[in-house]
Amino acid sequence: MELASKIQLWLRPGTEPELLEVMRSSREVWGAGISLAEYAEYHRLIRTHQWSKDNFKHLVLVNDKNEILSSCKVYFHTLWIDSELFKLCGIGAVFTPKPYRGKGYATQMLKALLDELTASKVDLALLFSDISSEFYEQFGFGLIPKKDPTYIFNYKAFKNMSTSIKFYRHLPMALLDWHRQYVQRRKFFLERGQSYFDLLSQRIDWHRTYLGFKEQVVIVSEESKSYLWIDRGESYIQIRDFASADSDPERALNLLLNELYNKFPFSGITGWLPKEFEHY
Repeated sequence: MELASKIQLWLRPGTEPELLEVMRSSREVWGAGISLAEYAEYHRLIRTHQWSKDNFKHLVLVNDKNEILSSCKVYFHTLWIDSELFKLCGIGAVFTPKPYRGKGYATQMLKALLDELTASKVDLALLFSDISSEFYEQFGFGLIPKKDPTYIFNYKAFKNMSTSIKFYRHLPMALLDWHRQYVQRRKFFLERGQSYFDLLSQRIDWHRTYLGFKEQVVIVSEESKSYLWIDRGESYIQIRDFASADSDPERALNLLLNELYNKFPFSGITGWLPKEFEHY
């Protein structure tokens, strides 16, 4: 897409060498404890997955010399709100190399992107940012406070409950049906197809191989048709996902946490947590 500007600018998907240069330039953001080669391979695997081919783009804003002036990632999802279907675009990793900052390139890129999304009948845009929200307010974005609360785990509340659990280093596809039954009860949720669920599953292995997430596991109870996807720390667990097809999700969560605690005692729970966690 060509932008209306005093100089010719184009917004398009980046080539492999261009995206490697973006990652090299943005290392100050992501680089702690990870090599460029590992980080690049992790993102190459994501980009080449079947789901990403249809729903993901890493865009670069370039001039007529193909100099990268700014960049961002976009993800396309289907969102349900009160049983109504919406097209959602997630925007993230907005980055401008140091030599081009303060020149308005990120502004031009985002304006052009939002115009294109409007023309494509995208209903909603959600932007993730590590900087102040003030810059993005000019585009119509409003701040949604994000909190990762830490709950003190009350093991005594359900220590007499038990179930049989299994541990996995991936998301078995059978869990997708449990997830779908669980989210149907919620006010809003992202639709997950088999391809996206497979991407999430493979990322568990990629996280471990390339990003150092050595203790990322999935805990499954077939009895309650429930699972937890967690990062396990020394004294806490971070929740990445929870779902249950049980008629009583709170009870199902109790069972999972109880068995997990028996094997790996922890004192805190953190993450983006569903309402069932608020009791603990």
